[in-house]
Amino acid sequence: MALQAAPQSDDIAVHAKERFIMNMIHAQPFLDVMHAKASVALGKYLDPDVTLRSPFLPEPFVGRDAVVSVLKALLAGIVAIQQKLAPLVGVPALELVEQGRG
Repeated sequence: MALQAAPQSDDIAVHAKERFIMNMIHAQPFLDVMHAKASVALGKYLDPDVTLRSPFLPEPFVGRDAVVSVLKALLAGIVAIQQKLAPLVGVPALELVEQGRG
């Protein structure tokens, strides 16, 4: 039985960073669809057995159709808020949010 050296802390950090980057690469198409508010395309990026847990409701939303329905409602709410805010401030609300990130 051969003994292996314990991984160095730097090795662990590198592997964790690689896993995070990989996960973000796979998430980017979904995030692009959300940002574009293209609710019709949301489902193709979700696993059929996806579960969405809410901090406000005791029961999770289970399954692609249920989660897409929730995401569509959230996107519709964001669009409605943006439409109501834009005339008040003279700049589309999304642009204000983007400026705040810079």
